[in-house]
Amino acid sequence: MFKFLRWYRMPRLYMSTQRFLQCDLAQTAFTIFSWIIGLFMLNHLIACFWLLLGKGFEASPSWVPAARQLYMQQSHGEEPGDWYFYATALHWSVTLFTPASMEVTPKNFWERLYNLAAILISLVIFPTFLTSITNSVFVFRNKTSDYRKANHDLNKYLQDNRISLDLSIRIQSVVLAHHENKRKAARLHEPDVSLLELLPRSLKEQLHAQLYQPILIRHPMLKALAACHEQTLTTICDMAMSQASLGSAEELFAYGKETEHMYFVVRGCLLYFEGPSPSPGIPEEVFAGDWFCDHALWVRWIHRGQMTGLEPCELAKLDCSSFRNVVGQRTMVHTMCSRFAECYFAAITHMLECCCCNDLGCPAEKLDNIVRLVAMPSFENSPSFLDK
Repeated sequence: MFKFLRWYRMPRLYMSTQRFLQCDLAQTAFTIFSWIIGLFMLNHLIACFWLLLGKGFEASPSWVPAARQLYMQQSHGEEPGDWYFYATALHWSVTLFTPASMEVTPKNFWERLYNLAAILISLVIFPTFLTSITNSVFVFRNKTSDYRKANHDLNKYLQDNRISLDLSIRIQSVVLAHHENKRKAARLHEPDVSLLELLPRSLKEQLHAQLYQPILIRHPMLKALAACHEQTLTTICDMAMSQASLGSAEELFAYGKETEHMYFVVRGCLLYFEGPSPSPGIPEEVFAGDWFCDHALWVRWIHRGQMTGLEPCELAKLDCSSFRNVVGQRTMVHTMCSRFAECYFAAITHMLECCCCNDLGCPAEKLDNIVRLVAMPSFENSPSFLDK
């Protein structure tokens, strides 16, 4: 029973911890707590060596006999224990990092030398500790200052217009939820990290391959391409892939525009409205793990609907022009993709005739069938549809 509870609770505890650490306040508190723990461990080491030094010279003038004598005077002859000496040494160590003072002082040359060394260490460590905490709090205040001002304006607006308490609470809860979703969706992309520009081409290619290849192989044709020509897919990851964020209710593309990218949903949910304007019908939801607009890799495609974010989303974009350039430089890959393009063109033509083709593309099962058909030897001399 206990094993089951441990197995059941640990993943939930891990997920709760991950969500907690994504909060700005939690990150700031964790940074400050880490510095405090680190400073305490340093004080612990300094105190242990100070206690060891005092006991090593216990026969000669030392701080340990002096502390024992003072304790016995105050406790009517009771002998102090080892924990008392450790607490006294730790107290002495902490006072070196602060303006405080205490009754323990060096009693011989080696203790005084050690005291000087510990003071020099504190002169370096403690200002760094204070600076780090100050910077963490300053960064946290900068992150939240805009929201606090906007929240203050919202409260003032609701109060000035005498909005009821119930409606005000509902409005503030919705606004807070949207703000949290937007903040959590904020994700650094490669152009935002200036130091990545210093990477050599080989390392950048490996970075892009690890970042994008697990996303690309969701598509059956790109998975087959990875199995047969992995280096080509690595080049596609490096030359044709990019990242994008989409906010809630933000439009990704509109009806009638020419398609330039294929999209993979990494996180979030989108709504697709088929037709020239959002229809009164139920839109289709696109979730993380899905892809759409893969038509543009093989044929010229005009958007047949509108895509908007239902919630903050992260997308991976495959540039169709760059994809065709990479594929066109490799004869075997070009031939393989030409076979797929021919079959794909026939499939979407049939779907268009049935009025069931939109920007979401063919079902995965149909794509799997096309990939298996492409692998058959009867397509050795099929014409190229990549250039159409």
